[in-house]
Amino acid sequence: MANFGGMWNRLSQSNDLLALVIPTTNFSTLFTRSVQLPNDWMAVAVGAATIDKYPPGSEIPTANYERLLLMRAGIWSVDCVLMGLYTAEGFMCQATIRLDVLPGNDPSDCTTWLNYCETLEDGLTRSRLAEVLISGFFPGLQQWLQTQSYAQLLQTPHSPTLDQILASGCETTLFVLGLMWQRVAHCHFSSAAGQEHTAVQQWHHLRTTQQHEDQHWQKKLEHERQERLQRAQGWWQQNCAAATTADQYPLAFAAAQIPLTQRGAYYEALWTHEHHDIAAGAAAIITATHLYIWDLQQPDQPRRVIPLDMSAGPARSISWSNRVSELMIGTATGIQLIDISTGTVKAYYRTCPGTAPQGGFNALARADNYLFGSHSELGLRAWPIDQPETNIDLLSELTRKAKTIRHVQVVGEQVWLSIDNRVVNFPWREITMREIQSVRSWVVESSGSITALLVHQDIIFAGTSEGTIWMWTLADSAVPRLLLRSQSNPIESIYLLPHPQIRGLLYCDYSTAVHGLILGDVFNCQYIGPGEPLRRFAASELVVLAMNAQRDQIFYWPTVQPQSPPYRLTAQHWHGRTIQDFCLIPTSQSLSPTPPH
Repeated sequence: MANFGGMWNRLSQSNDLLALVIPTTNFSTLFTRSVQLPNDWMAVAVGAATIDKYPPGSEIPTANYERLLLMRAGIWSVDCVLMGLYTAEGFMCQATIRLDVLPGNDPSDCTTWLNYCETLEDGLTRSRLAEVLISGFFPGLQQWLQTQSYAQLLQTPHSPTLDQILASGCETTLFVLGLMWQRVAHCHFSSAAGQEHTAVQQWHHLRTTQQHEDQHWQKKLEHERQERLQRAQGWWQQNCAAATTADQYPLAFAAAQIPLTQRGAYYEALWTHEHHDIAAGAAAIITATHLYIWDLQQPDQPRRVIPLDMSAGPARSISWSNRVSELMIGTATGIQLIDISTGTVKAYYRTCPGTAPQGGFNALARADNYLFGSHSELGLRAWPIDQPETNIDLLSELTRKAKTIRHVQVVGEQVWLSIDNRVVNFPWREITMREIQSVRSWVVESSGSITALLVHQDIIFAGTSEGTIWMWTLADSAVPRLLLRSQSNPIESIYLLPHPQIRGLLYCDYSTAVHGLILGDVFNCQYIGPGEPLRRFAASELVVLAMNAQRDQIFYWPTVQPQSPPYRLTAQHWHGRTIQDFCLIPTSQSLSPTPPH
C-alpha cells in the first residue's frame, strides 16, 4: 500500500487547495496496489466503466481505476474580497465575505467536478473558486449596497436579505460546479471615507448628548443654587437688623456666625439681591491698531471692530469717559475721544506739536469740563473739553523728576494720581487758577512705585511693585497702613465691590487667579484662570475681566461666581497684535445693533 509520498505533503500543507485530479499515467509512480487517503480528504475513483466514492481515511484499490479526483472533505470556506463597491452615500467600500459550500453527493455532481477539475492544471483552489463565485453575486450585491448607508452596514453587516442576495447570485455557479450552498459565515464592510464620516457623526452625536446632559445638570445645579440663594437671602433679612451701625463692617460681623465653608454662598446671595437688575454691560479692548467692543451678554464675537487712527501713534490705554457712548484712548502724544456708536474720533486732545515722548498716556479720566491724562514722561496733562489744542501741564514741581506717573482718576470733585510711591489729589475746579493750592499727598512705604490705585468715596487703596496693598481714609491723619502682603509680584489692579455694608476687595498680583476678600472677615475666594499668570483685571458689580501676562487672552467670570470656569474673549488673534489695555462699559445700549461681518 502506498501513501502518495510527497503528494500527501502537498495536500496537507496547502490550505488553499480544494480539489485535484491525478491522471492514470501517474499511478505507477505514486502507488502499487492500494493507497491510503488522509483523514481530511475524500476521493472519487474513476475506472473504465465505474465511478466510486471513497470517504476520508479509507484505502483505495488502484488496479481497477484510471484516475482519482481528490477533494477536501467537509465544508469549504471561501473568502471573497470585493473592491469598487459603493454605498448609498457614494462611499467606496470593500467587502470581505466568507461563504460556506459543500461538494454534492450525487454521482452527477462527481462527474461535473471531475470534468471541471481536469481543466485546471494545478487543481481547484479557494482563491479560484472565490473568483468564480464573485462573478455571480457581484451585480446583485452592488445593487443592494446602493440602498444601504455605511452606518447601516456597520449595524447589520449580516442580514437575511444579504444572505438571500448572495445565495441567489451563486445559485447557477454552484449548480454547474456540483456544489451545495450552506451559509454566509462572515461578512465585513470597510470604507476609509465611510469610517471618517461615521466618526464625525458619532462625535456630533456624543457632543449633542453631552450637551443635553450638561444642560440638564446645569439646570439642576442652578435650581439648587437658587434655592440656596433664597435661604441665604432670608437669613440676611433676619440678621441685618442685628448688625449695628457702630461696626466698621456690620454685615461681615454678622456673617461670622456662618460656617466658613458656607459663607461664600451667603455673600453671593447678598450680592445677587443687591444687584439683580444691573445689566452686564460691555468690554472695550484695544491693541495698538484696533478697538474691539464686546457685548458681554452675547460674547461669542465682538460687536464692533474699529480700526484706530494711527496718525496719533499706537494706542496705549483706554477708559470709559462717564458718557454713555464715549471712550477715551490714550496715545503717545494725546487722547482721542471715540464715539462708540459710530467708531469715529470726535476730538483729539494733543500735547505740544513736535514732542516725541517714549510710551504713551497710561491712564485717562474726565471731569465735567476737563480731560486728564497721566504720562510718565510728560507728567499730568489736562485739556478743556472745548479746547482740544490747549493742554495744561499740572503739578510739574512734583512730576518733573518722577519716574512713574500713573493712575489719574476723577472721584467727585477730586483728581487723584500716583507719582512714584506717592498718592496725590487736588480739586479739579482749581485748574482755572493755573496754580493749584489744595494739593494733598500720602507717601506709601515702598522702595518701588505704586502700581495700582483705587479711590472709593473716602477710602484709598494703593498696591505697590513689591506686592503690598495699603489702605487709608481721607479722615485719617496717620500715614497709610498695610492691609495685606501678597507675593513679591506687583499688584497691578484693585477693585472694591460697592455695597453699603460690606466691602469686598479684589486684587491681581501676577498669579494664576484674581483674588477676592471681604474686609473684616477671614473669608476669601479666587477667580481662577486657565493656569497662566494674570496681569491685570477690570471689574464691575456683575463681571470680572482679566488679561493674561502674555497680553493675548481675555477671560471673564460672573462676579458672584468666582468658582465657575472662565469665559474667553477671542478676536482672530487680535490682528497679530498684543492687547494694550481694556475697560468695562456699564451699559451695552450704545453699541452697534449688529456684529461686524
